[in-house]
Amino acid sequence: MLKTKKRSKLTFWLVAALCLNLLQPGLVQPPAEAAPMDTFFYDVSQGDDLYPYLRFMHEKGYATGFPDGSFRPDFTLTRAQTAALLVRTSESQRVGAPATSFRDVGEDHWAKASIDAAVAAGLMKGYPGGLFRPDQLVTRAEAAALALRLTKATAPVPDFSNDIWDVPANSWAKNSIYIAVDAGVFYLKSRGHFAPDAPATRGEMIRALATMLCLAPETRNVELVGTVKRVAGSVTYESSKDSGHLRTGDKIIAGMTITTGKDSELEVVYPDGSGFKMLASSILVVKKSQGRQSILASGKAEPAIDFLNLDLEVGKTFIALSPAPTLEEDDLAAASPAIASLDEGWHLLADNAKNIWYKTARKKKVKVQVDMPWGVAGARGSYLLVQVDHHPGGNFQDQGDGRISVLEGNGFASGGGSTSDIPPGMESQLSGQGQSPSPPQPMPPSTQYQWSQNAGWVAAQAELMQENAPVLGNPMPPAQQEGTSPPPPAPVTQLILENLVRFTPDAEQGAPPPPAPPEPPPSGGGGHSSAKEIRETEFGILLSDGSMTAVPDNTTASAFKAGLKVTGNARIRILSSLGDEVNYDEPIEADMKVELTAQNGSRADYLITVLKIGDAYAGGVVTYIESVGGARYNQKIQTGIIAATSDQSPGIMWSNITSTAVGVSSGAINAGRNNTALIVGSAGCTTGAALLCSELVLNGYDDWHLPSSDELATLHGVTSAAVTPGPGSYYWASTEHSGEPGRQAEKILLIAGRTINHHAKSQPYLVRAVRYF
Repeated sequence: MLKTKKRSKLTFWLVAALCLNLLQPGLVQPPAEAAPMDTFFYDVSQGDDLYPYLRFMHEKGYATGFPDGSFRPDFTLTRAQTAALLVRTSESQRVGAPATSFRDVGEDHWAKASIDAAVAAGLMKGYPGGLFRPDQLVTRAEAAALALRLTKATAPVPDFSNDIWDVPANSWAKNSIYIAVDAGVFYLKSRGHFAPDAPATRGEMIRALATMLCLAPETRNVELVGTVKRVAGSVTYESSKDSGHLRTGDKIIAGMTITTGKDSELEVVYPDGSGFKMLASSILVVKKSQGRQSILASGKAEPAIDFLNLDLEVGKTFIALSPAPTLEEDDLAAASPAIASLDEGWHLLADNAKNIWYKTARKKKVKVQVDMPWGVAGARGSYLLVQVDHHPGGNFQDQGDGRISVLEGNGFASGGGSTSDIPPGMESQLSGQGQSPSPPQPMPPSTQYQWSQNAGWVAAQAELMQENAPVLGNPMPPAQQEGTSPPPPAPVTQLILENLVRFTPDAEQGAPPPPAPPEPPPSGGGGHSSAKEIRETEFGILLSDGSMTAVPDNTTASAFKAGLKVTGNARIRILSSLGDEVNYDEPIEADMKVELTAQNGSRADYLITVLKIGDAYAGGVVTYIESVGGARYNQKIQTGIIAATSDQSPGIMWSNITSTAVGVSSGAINAGRNNTALIVGSAGCTTGAALLCSELVLNGYDDWHLPSSDELATLHGVTSAAVTPGPGSYYWASTEHSGEPGRQAEKILLIAGRTINHHAKSQPYLVRAVRYF
């Protein structure tokens, strides 16, 4: 649906300039680095402070390494190397950029093209006497001034004369250093010391430039695209360009109208872990989708949400918004109003301290706005549920109540000229045109029930947001700096899950009433015969008094009827749920009936069941239904996976065979039964999760097994009926870990969906058996 735009090709010399590398210092002709590699650098691990910044720059093609796979973050930089890095980062290559005539940069100099482009773009200058000094090391003071040249935005200069002791008042770089420190582009080397004359390192420059790309007004705003994470049932979209059904992996952009059908759901996720979930019978318009450059904990060069404007016409939509670090209004007003002119022609002026570009980028603001018929809901960093009721026969400008509830973070409702802030655990209503939102009240049981039913999605989004949390936090004041960057954002997953438990104590009271029992047959008509008139069916399950059958999707009434084998000469009719006879070419649907009328006038009705995920069936709950192309797909009968409705163990080892590979490497659907047989059949197997499942007799069935990793993952999403795990509930899968199959097997955190991990086979984890149908 969406394709990423590719940059236009550059001329040969500009491509050469782009691919030139940061070089080893101290050499007249240092060896060039390799071009950007798919693998990351071995000397910068994921736990290093530099990792997300370097990964961000590497993915964009700006940071390159050495042929041996290293990055060498503590190496210093020459002016020539810095020119190449600045040109790549600023994308300042210009066709026809005038050549420079520096006496110390010959035509054959490896950085000639980069130096020309850097000078033409105003990023760097030469020295008197026609010199560039390409091999001279760049100091931290020079690096601070050069990094700030990625923006033309203005700012006042703060007064840090009492906090930074080694930068003289008359230093040419004082203003640049003060602004760079205030913006978090550079940090002090130690308490009170910036070390302006010390050589800048490769790691420091990469961190500074990555930070500038996220803060500078010229580069921070980017397109925001969502991705469909999960589709259940029929979900359609319309846009000015096309329309159709949404599938997993499709892209969500501004201008799309999304409609979920009956019994359908849609989950959309954004790069920073934010996302939304539409429940059944909802209509949502994505009006605006704007992102901002952000350095995520994973290091991915992906945007975070800057502003997402949705219009919920009808239905229910959950929203999870990543709580990125922000500045309050008081913090913005604290900037010094001092004005100064900077070195080399810099004149950074500002009319208002609140408009400082690097503070505005971090300003706390509404990031998600949901328009509704009677008003607006919004969030700055929250979990919220927005509901718009539909009055039958009304149009979308004349709907029922709108309700906004907040699980965690900051939300608000606005309407009738007033705004109501909504604290966590509270709900506000918008009841009519021109009406103000109601004062926040505790969530009613019906809203609590909605949250509890979607606990799995809440937890999964919390995990995603934690994994992709922006690391570019608010910089520490210089007086507090000890030579380190701010700590990463605090974990939010546990807080959100605690709120889920705290604010939904009456969830069960809000559950919808159970369906009414079926009406008895009319008297005098023979009623339900105790005889099994229908002996068998090609659709696999015996139809008899009180029993059910399951049929695959799109089976027509005529095909189903032809597949029934009936004792005697009974007349067969297929009836809809309303009692009307179904036409021969209509598909069989749930709640239709088979009506048999014998020659003596007696009648028997049999309810047809089309299974859905989450249905109670054959000893457990359906968690997976095989589709066309699946290994066990049968066009005449539904097949799939059934999970037990309770755990088989609160904690047991995978197997007592803990140092030898069994050979169960497959994690695919339909691999679990074979995996279990191989584990149990291994010499010396006397205990463990697989043996426990293979010996299980439950609800009249004895063919249970330990699920493969993919089979176990199907339990996520049906937690309300099949699984009720708590936070941190890992379950064993029958799949050995590919990295160390002799000692480790895979496990899954079900409350977070397909969160696969692995651990030693000897460790105790939960067990949930499954069986095939």
